[in-house]
Amino acid sequence: MRRWRTRVPSRPLPPLEPVLNPVFRLVHPWAFPQVDQSFYERAREALEGLGFRHLADVENVETNQQASRSCRTFISALLSEPGEVMAAVYQLRASLLRFLGRRLRGRSHGSGRIIDLATRMGDGTFLVTSNTRGLVPSAADVLGVHQQQYAVDTPVRELVAVHRYELAALERSLGCAAERLSDLESMLAAQVELEERRDGAEVGVDRRSRHSR
Repeated sequence: MRRWRTRVPSRPLPPLEPVLNPVFRLVHPWAFPQVDQSFYERAREALEGLGFRHLADVENVETNQQASRSCRTFISALLSEPGEVMAAVYQLRASLLRFLGRRLRGRSHGSGRIIDLATRMGDGTFLVTSNTRGLVPSAADVLGVHQQQYAVDTPVRELVAVHRYELAALERSLGCAAERLSDLESMLAAQVELEERRDGAEVGVDRRSRHSR
């Protein structure tokens, strides 16, 4: 049986410069010993076997600055060839899920080992496929986001196959093609736009909830 270990460098690596995008910063995976490194490696290998390429490892600066050190996490960013599907691999511990204001539904597995696939369509809408069912709320009510949520233990190959199938159907129904991204900067810009839509929808839900009381 193969044993997965965090690869710690023999000498300190130089600090990484922040990405131009203000939300994300480049990081070294070995700086996050609290996460399941074997999950990241397995997921990356599976995605690379399906035609994805690993662009970089990044952190969400604001989230990690506000979370305790034991909750900090990072994201492995991958992009398909020829660039129409973004993949984000990350782990959210149960305490971080609560910190982000999300409620675990059903049985808790202690953390969420998440694979998030996203495509930005030519009309500006998004298609998102992830294994977050029961971990995070559905984005069904977010304008311009078509979201599919599957069980946490859904195989990577199945998530990618379903996403590509739905992507082809969405291209036919919308009459426009998926946007093709080429690098880390364009991928992170698209991810920021997607998160802003989700955050805006959550704010709207909170306001409606307070007014209804």
